[in-house]
Amino acid sequence: QQCDFELKQAIWCARVPILKLKFMDRVDVDVSCHNLQALQNTYLLRAYCDLCTVIRKLVLCIKFWSKQEGVNGAPDGFLSSYSITLMVLYFLQVDADLAMPCLPTHCFDFHGPAPEISNIVWTCQMPLA
Repeated sequence: QQCDFELKQAIWCARVPILKLKFMDRVDVDVSCHNLQALQNTYLLRAYCDLCTVIRKLVLCIKFWSKQEGVNGAPDGFLSSYSITLMVLYFLQVDADLAMPCLPTHCFDFHGPAPEISNIVWTCQMPLA
């Protein structure tokens, strides 16, 4: 029992059981166990954010907007936060002026990114922040 966390919901019947928590009455947190693909996805998203600080700021801005507009949340029939994050990354990759590189997903395993990922460099050429 951690006093900074409040259990909001336990979803045991999902494909991967989830605990929905609230941290310090401000941050929503989902916790799962034995979900190795989620760990790979986390490493991939971290690698994108490490490319340029603007990426994390833009993703957080779009996620905040979507929550305020009530269009975020898979249980309610909307896109999940993870899906919105992937859409932001896709936009940065396909926009001709931005051309963010597509990181090879095969370079991520359960132990983190492969060393060659650290050789990929990108700087956002537009003031998105």
